[in-house]
Amino acid sequence: MQRIVGGLIAAVVIGLMWVTLGRLIFVVDVGQHGMLSSKAIVTYLLLFLTPVATFVPLRLWTNIPLFDVEAIASWATLGFALGFLQPESPLTLGQFLFFILTLTVALSTIGTLLSYAVGLRACRDVAHRHDVMRARRQGYLLAMFAVACLVLHGIGTLTPASGTLLFILLVLAEVLAFSRANAKPAAQHTAGSPAKV
Repeated sequence: MQRIVGGLIAAVVIGLMWVTLGRLIFVVDVGQHGMLSSKAIVTYLLLFLTPVATFVPLRLWTNIPLFDVEAIASWATLGFALGFLQPESPLTLGQFLFFILTLTVALSTIGTLLSYAVGLRACRDVAHRHDVMRARRQGYLLAMFAVACLVLHGIGTLTPASGTLLFILLVLAEVLAFSRANAKPAAQHTAGSPAKV
């Protein structure tokens, strides 16, 4: 019971940290107050502490190598870019690529968690259930699909047909990758059972 209550309290605190960070970036517009202001310093701390508090426990649960490092770096970088960088209008190629790459990596961490959680429920084979390579691959595919849809929407070319075509390409890429992965020993893709926290 104490463990459940502690988990709920931690979840509430982490949720409040994300809400506060989002408010500083999107409502307060912390970048307009200067990079050395008190609001900016609080934002810097939250940009680091919030992903740490969120993804380090998830790394222990999934046992995915370097997942926490990737998630902390990508979400902190994305938050800093949204909060403090002033892009040109229109975006330069470098700014566009920086934002797209950072957003893709950040979203892939969410996709990886979703894929891993689905695998725990849907896969009967233990090797596939804890297949971190599959989870990472599907996480990146989902992230690329989401970012591609956002880009197409931004330039006004996202239609049901183009979205369906993207989804079909996503499924084909996963089927091909999954077929090739099954040809290799399952032990190469399995990180073992999740660590107990």
